[in-house]
Amino acid sequence: MFIAVVLGEFFITYWMVRAGETGLFSKIIGTAPITRAMHATCWVLGASVLLVNIIIKKIPLDFFVFVGENVDLESSNNDDHINQLFYKAEDHFH
Repeated sequence: MFIAVVLGEFFITYWMVRAGETGLFSKIIGTAPITRAMHATCWVLGASVLLVNIIIKKIPLDFFVFVGENVDLESSNNDDHINQLFYKAEDHFH
């Protein structure tokens, strides 16, 4: 089922991009024509998500257990290193 949904999404996206080459559908969908190089770049960047998925699955789950037990983003705990980074960034940008 997942493959069918992904292929359907690819088809709809491809159709929307190709429709940008016509005047009427370009106005309806809000797309514009793109070059072949731009089209190829879109496909490569979109397919790169599959590679990222494979890489992420290689990360041991023990790392996520450690983060889940030691990082609490729900509270304003000043002892947490990530919250300290957020506070520093907030001070810097405000």
